[in-house]
Amino acid sequence: MMLRRVVSCLRELCRPLTVRRASVLSVVLLFACSASSPAQAPPADSTTPRDIVSLRAELAADIQQIEASAAATENDAASYQALLLGHLRFLDSVYAQQQIVAERAKEIGQEREQISEQSARFELLGSESLQDYTFADLEEERDSLDDAEFQLSLTDSELKSTRSLLESVTEQYTANERQRRLLQEKVDRTSDPTGRAAVQRELRVIELRGRIAEELITLRKAELNVKELERQTLADKQQALASRVTLAATQVVFQKTDLDRLLSSIDEEQTRLNRLVVQLQQSLQQLETQLTTVPAPWDRATTDRVRSIRRLLHRGISDANDSLATQLLLRHAWKMRYRVLNNLATVDEMRQMRDETAKFYERVRDAQNVTQTRSEEMRLDADVARRVQTDEQLDELQMLQSRLISEAFRESGRRHRLLRQADRLFARLQTDLTAKLGAEPDTTTWGAVLPVLQSWWFYELVAVDDKPITVGKLCLGFCMVIGGVFISKQVSRAVGHRMLPKLGVHQGASLAAQTIAFYILVMLFGFFTLEFLNIPITVLTFFGGAAAIAVGFG
Repeated sequence: MMLRRVVSCLRELCRPLTVRRASVLSVVLLFACSASSPAQAPPADSTTPRDIVSLRAELAADIQQIEASAAATENDAASYQALLLGHLRFLDSVYAQQQIVAERAKEIGQEREQISEQSARFELLGSESLQDYTFADLEEERDSLDDAEFQLSLTDSELKSTRSLLESVTEQYTANERQRRLLQEKVDRTSDPTGRAAVQRELRVIELRGRIAEELITLRKAELNVKELERQTLADKQQALASRVTLAATQVVFQKTDLDRLLSSIDEEQTRLNRLVVQLQQSLQQLETQLTTVPAPWDRATTDRVRSIRRLLHRGISDANDSLATQLLLRHAWKMRYRVLNNLATVDEMRQMRDETAKFYERVRDAQNVTQTRSEEMRLDADVARRVQTDEQLDELQMLQSRLISEAFRESGRRHRLLRQADRLFARLQTDLTAKLGAEPDTTTWGAVLPVLQSWWFYELVAVDDKPITVGKLCLGFCMVIGGVFISKQVSRAVGHRMLPKLGVHQGASLAAQTIAFYILVMLFGFFTLEFLNIPITVLTFFGGAAAIAVGFG
């Protein structure tokens, strides 16, 4: 290249003078920016084929030339060259990402060809291609369909993020070009050689940044094209899997041999988990035995390490027991699903299964959240263990801690897969039950409002003598008291106006007896209400005191 000849000439002219060094730096920087400056060319089209390997080789040679010349420069020039090297290395990383994206595009193209061949074979053979399908194969196809749907939603999010990055880089490129033009005008107006050289160096850096922005635009466009191609591939894969699953679901029967095979795999996993629990318990006992022989007092590092090991062992035992409980849920779910799909359960049993499945499904979702939180805690423990680990030979506690962390990560991955399997199983069981029973009655408006009303009705306001006073009790008690007052009024009126006058009692005495009877009946109905609702009489003291305080402050 012409610029390489320029560099070879500059080697002969190079002298230990500051002016010569500055001129060499300027020319080398001009070489790094290359003749095709981004100021003169718009961002390249991402679909244009380029030899990225050759570009990276030329860039590596440029970096090597600048590193060689940087050893004989002064402080100002060295800092300038360090800035230049940082930009060039970043540009090389952009080229490396472009290579990765190009390879990914080839892989997606091959995957699309495979999906097209499978779809064509399925359309040609139809149901004949599913003759050897078992229920396990159908479940694997359903798992693949769920994975494809998840990846499709994830790709949509990545497409949105890539478009945002492309807009950001384009704005950065536009702002950089605006700054480059201003510096170019400043160079043309500057007549002082020293000031002109300084502005030219700044201009060269801006031009190099423009080149980086241009390559970033090319990279983002290539990523956008690859993501769109990947989305189309996932959509085709999802459509092909949905067709196969729909057809296979009408032909494949959940047989007893399939159920036995599934239960056998669950038994094997339960056996492994039981052995793991025993091993962890033995390790915990051995740890406690060994600690009794360690002389006290311990230093802080040893204390923290012992505490971490104990926590890892206890957490491992807890997770293993939780996994055993999840395996029991899987066993129960597979048995229920076998009965549902083979029409071996009555309508009442399926309704009970639906309620149980909803509870189990919520339990699995909660377990997934807990497992995710524990995984984050294990990562923190691993980071702390790496920070406190010395370069010397590891002692026994450090080796045990490292081994437990590795085993905890491995078991955490297994538990994540187990919970994902349980989540899918309960979701499909709910779908099967809904197909058999129809829509749940709780989906109506009243079904949605009733739980809210029940929660308010049983809401506890206060507890008196260890007995709850709920909103429902107060409402029902108020209604009973109002009814008692009405009945007391009618009965006392009958006594004062009819019964006593017929007996010859004076009118004034009858009115007094009527009033006394009214209050006695009200008190009787009040005590009956408290006894019927299981409300202690001391509640009157509580509410009476509250009312007195309110009246006093009012």
